[in-house]
Amino acid sequence: MTNEDEQIAKRIQRLTGHRICDGKFMGIETARSLVNYLAEPPKAKKLADELENMGVLSDLPNVKVIPRRVTPVDKDKEIGRWKVIQKELQKRGLPVFGNAGYRKAVEKTWISGGV
Repeated sequence: MTNEDEQIAKRIQRLTGHRICDGKFMGIETARSLVNYLAEPPKAKKLADELENMGVLSDLPNVKVIPRRVTPVDKDKEIGRWKVIQKELQKRGLPVFGNAGYRKAVEKTWISGGV
């Protein structure tokens, strides 16, 4: 990269806020390709966002795109069973989420040879 190229890259970064990595900058040969590169919308950070933008799966009735991992609690909430489970856990004095200070099972330390 020549000094002139570096100055151009710094000026573009200052004006637009877009960083151009060296690999991409070396592939840009004309002003039109530079403008096309800067005009591209940024890629989605998550696959769920990308699928939502494409809209391919939204037409299917049996497909649901969820932006995070589906946990057993989410499945119980969807069915309507979570409130009952939560009340029973609280009634018995057990933690609803996490382990609330309970330690790991002693048997696991016995298996690994611990005392």
